[in-house]
Amino acid sequence: MPHGEAHINDPDAVPDGFREDLDTGLAETERVKSEWEDDRISVTASTIGITYCEPDQLIELWKWTDTNNRQFDIHAPAVFDQKYLAARRGWEGGSFEWLDHVGILGPNLIAAHAQNLRPGEEKLIHDRGAAIALVPDMEQVLGLVSFDAKQFLESDVNCGLGLDGPVVAYGHDIWAAMRGFLTAQRMGDEYRRRTSETNSQWTGEEVLYGSAEQALELATIGGAKALMMDDQIGSLELGKSADALLIDRRSETHLSPAGTLIANLVYGNGPSRESIRRVMVGGKTIAENGKHVDIDHRSVVENSDQLQQTLLDEVDARQFVNKRSRYKWIN
Repeated sequence: MPHGEAHINDPDAVPDGFREDLDTGLAETERVKSEWEDDRISVTASTIGITYCEPDQLIELWKWTDTNNRQFDIHAPAVFDQKYLAARRGWEGGSFEWLDHVGILGPNLIAAHAQNLRPGEEKLIHDRGAAIALVPDMEQVLGLVSFDAKQFLESDVNCGLGLDGPVVAYGHDIWAAMRGFLTAQRMGDEYRRRTSETNSQWTGEEVLYGSAEQALELATIGGAKALMMDDQIGSLELGKSADALLIDRRSETHLSPAGTLIANLVYGNGPSRESIRRVMVGGKTIAENGKHVDIDHRSVVENSDQLQQTLLDEVDARQFVNKRSRYKWIN
């Protein structure tokens, strides 16, 4: 499981008090690396996006990953790219074109989201050997009706399914991401059809793109390839890590009958927690009977609730809580 230390310091994107210099960012990366890295966790350095970090320091961050044989992950295009690349850096091209221009776009780069590209950038990504982490469930939360993974898949770009941060994404569910890949792509295809110059009418004979099997492959071996780890993980093969999920399907009515089990899993948002008998990573059991073996779930809930209350007070954010309904909700 890769972990990235996100370095942010561009004054136009990051408020005072939240910036850090390059030495501080790399020192923190080294600290986290020495404390947490093992056979299941790898640590790298990165920034959120191109315009969150000053250009010269972004290049130095990438050089650190290249020297240390790490992957460089980045949001591209990020929220501020269109505004700041032209206004502050005089760059009229796309985000991936800029990354290529400064020598960063290459085999060790993985870009998250990667939507709203300029024409031809998907081919550039393929030619440079970079990879894409698709985040379809988050794109749907953001209302991105033009989601398009097909442009990468048809250009033979290595793609995997990713999950955004648990706060902004309201949880982590890889099964929702699998279903989201299919639904987001199909809605994106329909959006492009309706907004095309031909404005072709729906006939009912259209073939919907993708399959449950393809979604599962993107979430497993596809993700492994995108992370440059397919020689270690992503499939059950001799010599690879023993990563497995054991599901007891006997009480899972939504997964039955079993003739279309993969479709049942993907379109049905996966198995219930109660049916998960075991999750193994590298041959070690990390979850059993629906619960993590090393985590006290009640303590996690209690501690996170307490931490949130502290943060609400420290940043004076209580004024924004529970304001989106005319009803009074009781926690």
